[in-house]
Amino acid sequence: MKKITLLMTVTALFMAVSVQAQESNISPTPTATSQRETPEGKRLFALLKAADEEDLTLIPQNALMRGDSRFAGDFGDLISGCPETLKANKDGSLA
Repeated sequence: MKKITLLMTVTALFMAVSVQAQESNISPTPTATSQRETPEGKRLFALLKAADEEDLTLIPQNALMRGDSRFAGDFGDLISGCPETLKANKDGSLA
């Protein structure tokens, strides 16, 4: 009985917040949308994009899950999970 009461309370709160958000017509602030356009924002965006590409080259399964088949032939030793092993396997220096 307590679980049902708790579930109903949480649902009611969620619905109240949802209705309030729709009524107030919440939109992103201008500063939030323009942060990417600053030099720091552009550098951060480029850094995150480069880190994502590095992750895709180290673990090709992540690329395949996204539908990106560029690294489909680069499967290697994923049992160890060690980044050095993954890089060595990609470079071909792992025997």
